[in-house]
Amino acid sequence: MASVQAEMMKMAMKQFRDSVLGQAEPTLAEQRAGGAMLGELATEPARVTWTEVSAGGVPSLWAIPADGATDRAVLYVHGGGYVIGSAAIYRRFTGHLANAAGCRVLNVDYRLAPESPHPAAVEDAVIAYRWLLDEGFAPSSIVISGDSAGGGLTVAALLKIRDDGLPAPAGGAPL
Repeated sequence: MASVQAEMMKMAMKQFRDSVLGQAEPTLAEQRAGGAMLGELATEPARVTWTEVSAGGVPSLWAIPADGATDRAVLYVHGGGYVIGSAAIYRRFTGHLANAAGCRVLNVDYRLAPESPHPAAVEDAVIAYRWLLDEGFAPSSIVISGDSAGGGLTVAALLKIRDDGLPAPAGGAPL
């Protein structure tokens, strides 16, 4: 539980925000809808196809570059403070990443808070990693990456993989 002083500071910051914006804090649904426009900021990548998959039960989206390697993969976990963001919003970004990396990118649509609190996102990332292993990808051919909250999720997934005794991926690239 936060201290009285922290709660007072939080209220003061909300009042300041409301006075600047002229409106109250947006609802979670409004924040998620606003986040969807971020996916439109990137251009449509050339020569990439997308395939929806269930990665061990976790909805995911493969970004597959036309001339990319088929024996390597990036497991990507999006940003959004663990409460907004989705594989759909990151579709274009992960398509560009697939082209740059020269391999497939598994864009994981992990469960969001507050509906699915911690450790749901970590569990989903590790389930997707196990799925890649089950699909025949060598651990040394997988990199886990993510931006913002996905960067933190990258590190948390790497630690969970270690703690679960799974073979370590080639690396992690938190952004």
